[in-house]
Amino acid sequence: MKNILIDTCSWVDLLDEYDNKLLPHLEFWKDNNYINIICNKVIIDEWSKHKELQRKKFSDSAATKYKHVIEVSKKENISLPHLKPKIENVENQISSIDKLISEAIMVTVDNETKAYISDRTIDRKAPFHNKIESTKDAYIIYSALKHFEGSEEGFIFISANKGDFGNPSNLEIEIHSDIIEHYPTAKIEYYSDIGRAINQLKKDLPMVLSSETENEQPANDVIFIDRTKAILDQLYDYLTAVHKEIMFVPIEIFVNHYPFKNSKYSYSSYNVFTLYTENLAIFDFMKSFNIADNGEIEIIDNTFFEKVIDYETKLKKVLTGLTQNEIFKVSNLQTREGIRIDYNEKKACSCPKCSFEKFLFVNCFTTIEQYDPNDLDDILTLAFLQYKIGNYLKSVELYSIALKKSEAAKYNTRSFLLQFNLHKLSIFIRNSYYGENAKHDLVKELKEINLPYLVGFYETKENSKILNFLNSTAFYTQSKNKIQTLTSKIVDTYYSQLNGGYSSNNYIGELLSEFAIFNSFIRDNGIIYDRFNEYKEIFHVFLEGLFASHAINEKINNTSRLKQFDDWTIKLMLIYGEPDQINKFFRRYKIKKIKYSQSSFYNDDSFIELIDNFFNKNIDLKETFIEIGEKANTAFWNHYSSIFNNILTLVSISEFDFDYINSFAKKLFSFLKDEEVLRETNIKFVNIYLYRCGKDIDIRLLEIFLKNCLLNPKYHNYNFIESIADCINLHKKKIKFSEGEFSQIINISFEECTKCREYHSSIIAVHLYSILDSVDYKGIITKKIKESLQLNFEFQLLHLAVIFDIVELTDDLLNLAIEDAIPKNSQISFRAAMSGEADTRFTEVGNLLNMCFKLDIDLNNEKFLEIKNLGDYYNWLIDIDKFDYDTFNPSWIGEYTTKFYYRKIAGSNKVKAKLEDLLKTNFDSNLEHDYLNIFVRKTWNKD
Repeated sequence: MKNILIDTCSWVDLLDEYDNKLLPHLEFWKDNNYINIICNKVIIDEWSKHKELQRKKFSDSAATKYKHVIEVSKKENISLPHLKPKIENVENQISSIDKLISEAIMVTVDNETKAYISDRTIDRKAPFHNKIESTKDAYIIYSALKHFEGSEEGFIFISANKGDFGNPSNLEIEIHSDIIEHYPTAKIEYYSDIGRAINQLKKDLPMVLSSETENEQPANDVIFIDRTKAILDQLYDYLTAVHKEIMFVPIEIFVNHYPFKNSKYSYSSYNVFTLYTENLAIFDFMKSFNIADNGEIEIIDNTFFEKVIDYETKLKKVLTGLTQNEIFKVSNLQTREGIRIDYNEKKACSCPKCSFEKFLFVNCFTTIEQYDPNDLDDILTLAFLQYKIGNYLKSVELYSIALKKSEAAKYNTRSFLLQFNLHKLSIFIRNSYYGENAKHDLVKELKEINLPYLVGFYETKENSKILNFLNSTAFYTQSKNKIQTLTSKIVDTYYSQLNGGYSSNNYIGELLSEFAIFNSFIRDNGIIYDRFNEYKEIFHVFLEGLFASHAINEKINNTSRLKQFDDWTIKLMLIYGEPDQINKFFRRYKIKKIKYSQSSFYNDDSFIELIDNFFNKNIDLKETFIEIGEKANTAFWNHYSSIFNNILTLVSISEFDFDYINSFAKKLFSFLKDEEVLRETNIKFVNIYLYRCGKDIDIRLLEIFLKNCLLNPKYHNYNFIESIADCINLHKKKIKFSEGEFSQIINISFEECTKCREYHSSIIAVHLYSILDSVDYKGIITKKIKESLQLNFEFQLLHLAVIFDIVELTDDLLNLAIEDAIPKNSQISFRAAMSGEADTRFTEVGNLLNMCFKLDIDLNNEKFLEIKNLGDYYNWLIDIDKFDYDTFNPSWIGEYTTKFYYRKIAGSNKVKAKLEDLLKTNFDSNLEHDYLNIFVRKTWNKD
C-alpha cells in the first residue's frame, strides 16, 4: 500500500472544468485499499478556504462563456435551447476530494517538531530558504516525516509549491535536501505535478476500468499526426501545422500534444528553455545529429533520415521551429538527460524590420517600400512595423487589408489576431490625433470591435485555446504572476546572502525563460501590446530581478546569480527600459559595474554594434523621417529619445575597458555636435554619463567637446557645462582657450548670447573658472562676477563664487546674502512646496552657513539672530557648543554633507561625545556612517 500526502495547492490543481482524468484513479485506489491519503489540520483548513474560491472561479468562468454563447447566437441569429451555466463537474470533484480527505490518516505536529521548525526559520533552511512565511508548509511536511520516522513505510509527497519543497537541481521530482537532513532514513518520493505523480502511480497500481486505451491520442490533441511516419516527419508535420498562422504558440499548448505526449496519460513539460518528454523516439532522434558552434549540422546516425524526403530542409525547419518557440534543449523525462538543440540559421539581414530593430532607422525608412503589397506575410510585417514607427493610421490601413485576405484564406487564428490589433490601435489613434485632426469615427469603429464575440466567430477545435488565451489576456496575467513571484524570490535571495544566508536555486534561469516566453508571444506574433503600461510593469519587475540576481555576491553564491548581461538582455533594456528605473535598481542593489558579455552570433545586433548604428548610421534622419512619417507622429521620436537615454545609462554602468570608454566618448561627442532632434531632457543623461565615466575619458576629447558645446546653443546650460568641467578637473588639468574662445565664454556668461539671443546664468563662468590656464582670464571672470553681483545680486552666483575662491565675501556682499537667504513671512521651503508637508529647511540659509563655515565667520552676532530663531536645527548650527543637547536630533549631522559643515561639526567635542553615547545606547548604521566620516575618516579634510 502506498501513502500519499497531497498539499492543498495540488488538490486545487486536480480540479478540472471538464472531464477529470486523474481524480477517478485516486478514488479507485482508495476504495480498493491500494493507497492511504495522509492529511493534517493545515491542509483541511486551507482546502476549506480554497474550495470556495474555486467554486467562484469556475462559476464565473462558466457564466462568462454562457454570456459569449448568447451573444454569438444573437449576432448570427441562431436559435439555441434554454441554457444555463453549469458547474456540476466541479461540484462533484470537490465532493470527491472532501470524501478522500475525510477518510485520510491524520498526522499532527507535536511540540518537539514545532520547536525544530522554529529553529529552521532562524537558519533560513528549506522550506524557509526563500521566504520566512512558510510555517504552514513546514507543518505539512514535518508532521508526515515525524509520523513515518523509524517506519518501514515511506510516503509520496505531492506539492506544486516546488520553490519551497523542490531540490534546486531537480525541482520537479526531488525533495530539497535541507528538508530531510535530520531524517536520513526517510523514504519519500516527491512530485511537483499531481498529474505526473498519478501517471507514475499507474505504472505500479491497477488501472481504472475504461474503454480508453493508452494508445489513444493525448486529450488535447487537435492536430492529426501520422505515427507511421519517421519521427522527423512527425515533428515536421506538427510544427508546420502549429506555426501555420502564428509564429509562437503558447508553451502550455505547444508541448501538450503528440508527438511530445505519447498518450492521454503521458506527461510532458517545459522549464527554463527545456522541453521534457517521455517520448523516447524524440530524444533518441535528437541524439542522431550534432549542432556545431558555427551552426553547421553533423549527422551521426543516418537511420533516422533514410526514409525522409528532403531531410536536411525538414531538420532545419524542425530545429528552427523549436528554437523559435524558446525550446533550446530536449530532456528525457525519466533520466533527466538533456540535449541542446538551439539552432539559428539567421544571417545578416538589412530588411526594414530588422533595420528598425538594429537602430538603422534611415535604412529602414528608405527601404520600407520593398514589401510586396499583395503578399499577406509582407503586409502583416509592414503593418506591425508601421505601428512600431508610430504611423498608426498606416498600420490600421494595412491591418484592414490583411484582415480581408486572411478571412478569404480562412486563417481564423490570424484573423482574430488582426482584429485584436485593430481594436488596440484605437487607443493610440485617439491619443495621437486630437483637436481638428481627431479621428473620432475611426476610433469609434475600432473600439466597437467585439473581441469576445469574435472568439466564437473564429473559433475552431484547433484554435480554441489560443483564441481564448489571447482574448482573456492570460498571456499577460500568467506571466505577470510568475515573473513577480520569481523576482520576489531572487530579491529574497539577495537580502538573505547579505545576512550570511545561502540558497542554491535557478530562479534567474526561470525568470529569463518566463520573460522570453512572454516577450516572444507578443513580438513574434506581432501583437500590439508592448507600448501599454501592463507590458512596462512586467518589464520593470523583470528588470529588478536581473539586477538583484547580478548583485548576489559571486564569492558567496556563483551558481544562483546572473553572471553577466548578454546582448538579449541589453537589447531589451535599450528598447523597453527607462533610465530612471535602471538607475534605481543599479543603486538599490549597490552594483559597482554590471558585467556584459557579447552573445550575438553574427555581431550585427550586439550591444557595441547597436551603439555604433545609432550614433553613426542615421545621417539625415530627420529629413528621411519626414518622407515616411505621419504628421502627428511623436511616438518615433519618443522611442529614439528613450534609446539614446538608455544607451548612455547602460554604458555608464557597464564594465568596459579604457579603450572602449574613449571610443564610445568619441562617438557620443561627435554625435552631439551635429544632432538636431534630441530634447533638453536628454541632457540630464549626458550629465549622468559624464559623472560616472568622466575620469576615464581622455582630456583631449573632453576639451574638444567642451569647446564645441560653447558654440552650440543647445548646450548653454550651466549644469551641463559643470559636468564637463568636473570631468576635466578630475584629470587635474587646465584648458587653454584662445581669445576668441574666451570671448565666447564671456558672451555666454555675462551678455546677451549671440547664439541664443537670450541671457544665460553667470554660473557658467564659475564652473569654467577652475579649468582656465590663464591667470588673466581668471581675473576678468572675477571682475565680471563682482560687477554682476553689484548690478543684479544673485545668491547662488555669490555662494559658488565664494566656495570656489573666485570672489571675496565682503561685508556688503554678506549683508546682501543674509537679507536674501532669510525666508520672508509667507515663504516656505522647496521641500514643503513640492511635498505639501511641513518643513523648516531653507536651501539658501544652508548655503549661507556653508560660506560662513568655510571662512570661519563668527555667527554669534545680531546678523544671524533671525537664522537662529528659525528652529532648533539652525540654533544648533549657529552655536554648536552652547546648544541644549537634550533637544538634539542626531539626523541633523547628515543633512548637509559639505566639507565645511563636516569640518565645523568635527571641531565640537560635545557633538562627538553625544554621538558616541547615542551609538552605544541606540545603534543606527546611518549615524555610524556619518560619525566615521566626520571624526574618524575625516573626509572633510581631503581634496
